[in-house]
Amino acid sequence: MDRAAFQTFHPVVPTVLFAGLIALAMFCLEPHLVASSLACALLFSLALQGGAAVLGKLRWQLPLLVLICIINPLFSARGSSLLFRLGPFLVYGESVAYGLVMGALLISVLTWIEGAGLIIGHDELLALGGGALPTLSLAASMTMRLVPQLIARASTVRTALLATTSARDPRSE
Repeated sequence: MDRAAFQTFHPVVPTVLFAGLIALAMFCLEPHLVASSLACALLFSLALQGGAAVLGKLRWQLPLLVLICIINPLFSARGSSLLFRLGPFLVYGESVAYGLVMGALLISVLTWIEGAGLIIGHDELLALGGGALPTLSLAASMTMRLVPQLIARASTVRTALLATTSARDPRSE
């Protein structure tokens, strides 16, 4: 699947589609709905970008999921099945399960937003709001274009800074 499949439609169609998907992913807190949303988001990303890109993203998403599972019981100690006591903290099974659901929900929403960003381009965003809010849509389009350029320039500056600081001998000062 590629972006060309969505280019035959008016920009409102993919925008409404992804707005609905993201809203459903954010507000449906049932574990089976979160799991199906995450599975569909990962399948969509797999079809859109390929397996290597999805595995590359899972390298940072899975540790985030584990981190949320670990941190949630420390802030939300509620439940009926006590797993263990960690100093003053009580860790319940329900808190760990809820942390797993919330982590999966976060990854699902981030994956859907990334898919929306890949499908809905700058020109579609400009066409979408150009009639009613031309200034706002132009600013949003320019921001979406300038953020990747800013990140690339920051990487270039970081590389140059590392090259100049490692070339300098601290004993000569």
